[in-house]
Amino acid sequence: MLISCPNDCTCLKTEMEVIRLILEQASGAIFRALEHERQIQGLNVRTEQVSGYRGMVGKDPKIQVIYKLIQDVAPTDATVLIQGESGTGKEMVARALHEESPRSGHPFVLINCAAYPATLLESELFGHEKGAFTGAVERKIGKFEQAGGGTVFLDEIGEIPMSAQTMLLRVLQSKKIDRIDPEAMRLLVDYDWPGNIRELENSIEYAVTLAKSEAVFMNDLPAHLLQTAGP
Repeated sequence: MLISCPNDCTCLKTEMEVIRLILEQASGAIFRALEHERQIQGLNVRTEQVSGYRGMVGKDPKIQVIYKLIQDVAPTDATVLIQGESGTGKEMVARALHEESPRSGHPFVLINCAAYPATLLESELFGHEKGAFTGAVERKIGKFEQAGGGTVFLDEIGEIPMSAQTMLLRVLQSKKIDRIDPEAMRLLVDYDWPGNIRELENSIEYAVTLAKSEAVFMNDLPAHLLQTAGP
């Protein structure tokens, strides 16, 4: 703060002391206001960071769970089923999974399963050789081959005809990890499996999908298995 004197400076010492006190009070208030503004800006930045994820927007705890699931699943090669009504962002989730994964440097290939009849869908997914059927005048590379280490997103997969499902199942089944931790294996052996082999298959697939390492541990298994575990 500058104080100008019209003529010679004849300010009294007591007046200067009052001005000094006013300046100290004002500077402290200004400093606190600036610090408060800095904190608000930092909070806004952090809020923006958690309210959006890979093009998706939402701060509700349920969407935050989806963000976390994407981060957990993306590093794996698991097959992921994304469910939701039309327009809820299934493709955005698929792209986020691809972008967060080690496959992000390879293609993201999308195919609308509802747009093809059974005969053409098989050709789109798996390709065909020249002369394989009437009209196959040249070799066609399928979507899985086009992905080349990337990600294939099968949109409207519920519309796939039964004849194509069998071939697709063979592709999706050849996966899963190196080992199962002995403690987790003991739980699997002791469980009575009321859902039979299908429940076992689903439980193993769930565990492999969420496993953080090359082995399946107790915490990777579905919660209902842990809750019903006996002594």
